[in-house]
Amino acid sequence: MLSGVLTRTDTGVALAGRSVTLHSRKHGVTAWSTTVKTATTDSTGHYKFTVTPSGSTDYYVEYLANSSTALGTGSSTVTVS
Repeated sequence: MLSGVLTRTDTGVALAGRSVTLHSRKHGVTAWSTTVKTATTDSTGHYKFTVTPSGSTDYYVEYLANSSTALGTGSSTVTVS
């Protein structure tokens, strides 16, 4: 399971009810895939994805915001073997 919490970068306040997108790529490849899964953050900004990698796989979570609520951002890359 891959999980995290989405917060505003300027205030640290959790963002509830927001859509986040999981992307993947084979480890060592430079191009990211199209969307693997999407999830919605809970009331405390938490999200989770259940994935079953085939071999070493890099994952990246992305949030695209509208400018009135927060800036868009992405996670660090995580490799799962």
